[in-house]
Amino acid sequence: MDIIVCVKHVPETAEAELKIDATGKGIEKAGLVFDINEWDDYALEEAVRMKEKFGGTVTAITVGPEDSESTLRKCLARGADKAIRLTDPKFASSDAYATAKILHSVIKNLHFDLILTGAQAGDDGSAVVGPVLAELLGIPHATMVKKIEFTNGKAI
Repeated sequence: MDIIVCVKHVPETAEAELKIDATGKGIEKAGLVFDINEWDDYALEEAVRMKEKFGGTVTAITVGPEDSESTLRKCLARGADKAIRLTDPKFASSDAYATAKILHSVIKNLHFDLILTGAQAGDDGSAVVGPVLAELLGIPHATMVKKIEFTNGKAI
């Protein structure tokens, strides 16, 4: 089973003092610690479990700046087989729809049996990328999945 996991490189904001940036549309990122989005980490963990049980590969993919490489390295360390970073200065202010379109442009050319995304983004609370990506790919999707079980090789 070949699984793609979409991950986001997000700031850890629980203990941080946040300030609005000069554009008024984001936060000052200097001094913030970034890591894999918590919800995407759960998706990655489930993908690795399925790979260990059924074989196949796990590919982690992110849309992010150069420093998002640390998130992808963490994915590889946790069991992903491949990692893809989509980066361009034009992507910096992408909303969820634009991010899904960017992911779609690459994923449509990859082989996959399943795509997993986290339930939401930890930085902005958006839960849009997964469903929009599925619609763009023309595949079924389910949100807020708590468990995946297989019977006779089919997910239930």
